[in-house]
Amino acid sequence: MKLLFFFVRACELVLSHMNTNFYNLDYKPLHLRRLELDESSNSTSSGANETEAVKSLNEKWQCPSVQTEYLEIHNKYKLRMVNLGSWMVLEPWITPTLFFQFLGKEVEPGSKDNSQDSIGMDMYTFCKALGPDEGNRQLKAHWDSWVTENDIAQLATMGINSVRVPVGDWMYKPYGPYIGCTDGALDQMERLFKLCKEYGLKVLLDIHAINNSQNGFDNSGRSMSIEWTTYSSTQITGSATFVHWPFRTAEWMGQFDSKTATYTTKNETNIQHTLDTIQVMIDMYSNETAVLGIEPVNEPWQFTPLDWLKQFYWDSYEKVREGAPHWLFLMHDAFMFDVEIWGDFMLNCPNIGLDTHIYQAWFDPMPQASFLRNACKLKTALQKMEYAGMPVVVGEWSLATDNCAMWLNGFNDNVPGFPRVQCSYTTCPLPYMGPGIIPGAPVNPNMPPQGPFGTGSSTPSYGQCPVDKEWHNNDIFMKDLARAKLYAFDSLHGWAFWNFKNELEPRWSYIAATDLEYFPQSVADLENDFSVQHACDVFLGLENPNGFPEGIYATTNYIGKNQHNLILMVSLASMIALGAVLYEKYGHKHDGFVELREISA
Repeated sequence: MKLLFFFVRACELVLSHMNTNFYNLDYKPLHLRRLELDESSNSTSSGANETEAVKSLNEKWQCPSVQTEYLEIHNKYKLRMVNLGSWMVLEPWITPTLFFQFLGKEVEPGSKDNSQDSIGMDMYTFCKALGPDEGNRQLKAHWDSWVTENDIAQLATMGINSVRVPVGDWMYKPYGPYIGCTDGALDQMERLFKLCKEYGLKVLLDIHAINNSQNGFDNSGRSMSIEWTTYSSTQITGSATFVHWPFRTAEWMGQFDSKTATYTTKNETNIQHTLDTIQVMIDMYSNETAVLGIEPVNEPWQFTPLDWLKQFYWDSYEKVREGAPHWLFLMHDAFMFDVEIWGDFMLNCPNIGLDTHIYQAWFDPMPQASFLRNACKLKTALQKMEYAGMPVVVGEWSLATDNCAMWLNGFNDNVPGFPRVQCSYTTCPLPYMGPGIIPGAPVNPNMPPQGPFGTGSSTPSYGQCPVDKEWHNNDIFMKDLARAKLYAFDSLHGWAFWNFKNELEPRWSYIAATDLEYFPQSVADLENDFSVQHACDVFLGLENPNGFPEGIYATTNYIGKNQHNLILMVSLASMIALGAVLYEKYGHKHDGFVELREISA
C-alpha cells in the first residue's frame, strides 16, 4: 500500500507542474512599468471579425503607396538612447531627495481626491504643496544638478547616440500649479540642446505628462483619484493614509467609468490642448538641429479607445509632417503590442516608429535562467512587428527583476501584494544638489517609517531605503541579462534604457550600470560585439561558442518549456502504466470503492 501511496503523490506533483505557468515565458503584449491590476482587460482582437475591423479601421490612417527604397531611406535609423527621466517631469522613486520633505506631513480633515495642499507625491502636487516661489527655487537647483555636462559627456563616450527627454505639456502651455513653479524649464531645454550638439547626441522630445493624465500614474505628472481614507490626529502616532490603486483613472481623453472600464464621454478640449502643445513645440524647435523628433504622448493606458488614440496620432503626425517633416514621429502602443493593431497603421508613412515598453520588474519571482530566456525570446516576437512594416523602438526597459525599488509604485505606496521577493536595504541617498538646499534631505536616520501611508509598504526606515534584491552571483547575472536584452532590442530600430541615472538603483541607472560593467563600455558597435551577438546562444538551443559558464544559473543544462512539458507527459504516462500494474496485482473493487490488499514480502 505504501508503494501505491507514493505513486499517487508522484502523479499529483507531475500534474501540478503541468498546470503551472512558471515556464510559460512567451512574450506578452503587456509589460508595464506600472502594474495594471486587471491584465485580462488588455486583451486585443479576440475573433476574426474584430481583427478585420481593426484592419479596415487602419486604412483611414495610411499614406499613399511608395517605392520600398523610399521607405527604407526615411525609416532607416538606429537609436541607442537613454531616458532623462525625473528631470523635467519629477518621479519620486527616481529622485527621492526632492520628496523626503513630505514624509510626516499632515493633511487637513475633509481633503479628498488629491485636493490636499501639503503633500507632494508627483509633479502636480509638488508644485501645489510648495507654491510657485519655493517650488521654482527647488526645481532650479534640481535641473542644474540632475542633468550635467559630465552626464552628457559620459553618455557620449558610452556610445549612446540620443536621449529621450520626458517633458510636461505645462512647459509649453502653462496651467494650474505649474504656473510660476516651472519658470525657466525652457531655458534648461536650450542648455540641453547645446550640450547634446557639443557631444554629438540627438534629442527625442517625449510628451511624458499631459493635462488630466493619460494613465493615472505619477509619471503622467499627476496620480489621479487618490482618496484620503484617514487623517492625522493630534496624537504623535497619528498618520494620514490614502488609497490610489483601486481608484486610479485617466481623464485626458474623456470621462472614465471605472465600473465598466470604458470612457463615457470624449474630451475634445483636452485632446486639442495636446495638439496645440505639439504645434508650439514644432514652432519652437523645427530648426533646432539637436532635435531628432517627437513622441506625442507617453504610455496612454490600455483602456484608451484605440480609434480615439489613432486619430490623435494621425492628427499629430500631420502637424509634424507639415512643420517639421524631417522629425521622427514615435508612437506608444498603449500597452497593446499587437501586429493586428499596429502592423499596418500608418502604412507607407515615412519617419515613424512604434514605442513599446518592456520591463521584467513586475514578473513573478523565477530563476535567473528564466529571466535570461525571456529576454532572448523577445527578439523574434518584436521582429514580427518590423516584418509587418512598423519600425519598433523599445523606449523603456531596465535590468530590474523585482519591484523593490523604493516608491516604484508611488510615493510611500505600493501595489497590494508587492514586492514579491525579500528586498535589500541600503543607506538612503545624500542630496545630489548639495546639503542645505532641499528641506528634509537627507532623510533622518533616527526616524522610523513616516506617513502618509498608502496600501503597500515602501518607505525609508531609520535611514535605510529599500532597493532591489541581490542575486547570489549578482554582477555576472546583471552582465548576462544586459547583453541578452541588447541582443533582442538592438535588432530593431532602437532602444532607450530607463533611466540615465537613479539615486538608489544601478539596475535603473545606465551610467551606474556601465560603471559596474553590466553594459559594454561602449554600445556604438554592437553589431560586432561578440558577447552581445552570442549572448543568447545557450538559451536558443545553439552552440555555446562564447564559453557560457556552466552551472552558474539555477538550471545548468537549461530545459525549455516544451521539453519540460514533454518530460512531464512521459513521466505521467509511465506512472499511469505503473498504476495499472499495481491495481491489477494488488487491488479489487468492493462496493464501489477500491480496496487495497497489504503488500507482503
